[in-house]
Amino acid sequence: MANSKISALPSATTPLAGTEVLPVVQGGITEQVSVANLTAGRSVAASNLAVDANSATAAVRITQLGAGNALLVEDSASPDSTPFVIDAAGNVIQGTTASTTGGLTGQTYQQHVVANISGAGALFAGWNAAQPNAVNIARSTSGAVGSFTTSAAGTSSSIRFFFDDGIAFIRGASIDAVVDGTAGTNDMPGRLVFSTTADGASTPTERLRIASDGLVSLQNSSGLSIARIAVTSPATTDGNVFSGTYTPTLFNTTNVAASTAYECQYMRVGNTVTVSGQVDIDPTLAVTDTVLGMSLPIASALAANRQLGGTGAIVTPSRYGEGAAINADLTNDRAQFLLRPSSINNSSYAFSFTYRVI
Repeated sequence: MANSKISALPSATTPLAGTEVLPVVQGGITEQVSVANLTAGRSVAASNLAVDANSATAAVRITQLGAGNALLVEDSASPDSTPFVIDAAGNVIQGTTASTTGGLTGQTYQQHVVANISGAGALFAGWNAAQPNAVNIARSTSGAVGSFTTSAAGTSSSIRFFFDDGIAFIRGASIDAVVDGTAGTNDMPGRLVFSTTADGASTPTERLRIASDGLVSLQNSSGLSIARIAVTSPATTDGNVFSGTYTPTLFNTTNVAASTAYECQYMRVGNTVTVSGQVDIDPTLAVTDTVLGMSLPIASALAANRQLGGTGAIVTPSRYGEGAAINADLTNDRAQFLLRPSSINNSSYAFSFTYRVI
């Protein structure tokens, strides 16, 4: 061998391809070992590792040619159940070992972040040419990542806003999405709740609610509903902004031989309801005290006659000017027409009255 010193050998072209063969003495026997075998599966143990670079290209490059993760960072427990991972698809995952779309079907995620998962929550971000851009916040009540347990009514996910009070961060507002009823397979009723923190307080109070049935409720500083915009029958226990129609039930209480109800309209603003319409009254006797009862569109608990009031006037030709007073029938929680007809002829009364929902 002409060259007897290693230093006299020509330099190899780098980087090595991994196919070169090197002599290695093992147990007194010289073996041929490829560069690939020398580097395969090796781990580097170091108390401190720093990479300093000044380059236009990547300072550190990891090429994963297999199906495993490209990067895994874990604590002393190996394998770690909650590591930091960059998988072969480029998904960045924290708090679990593998990415999952969490049952969000029909969407391909190029970026996927799962943070601090213990079966409670996840944040998915991504895009697909066939899907609109979206940020998806998913929550499961399961205790294991990748398994599913139906969310109970009241289960919520929140976006919270904190501000500096000079000492610490205090929540000034929040938006909560809440399971609004009983959930089931392909059935997930939900509501949105908007909350703000009042002056002098440190925790938010609900101000606006959009329920699963489309009702919008406004809340006051005590958290009580003061207005509700609805498209169906309003509740009797809260204040609504609502209008509708109904055909009242009539009660021929005193001196009424027959009566006819027509469709009436009503509007509720807060706890005040206004009703207007027309009824026909056929008295038994003329010039006699007459009472006609009428049901209410929204039940109340009238405790005083003055809590319901209004008037009616005859619209029958030749009898214009004759009228009726309308007040509360406390015994039956309804309106009552009080009149003294000049004739026993059937007459049409246009009316309007207002009452309180107690």
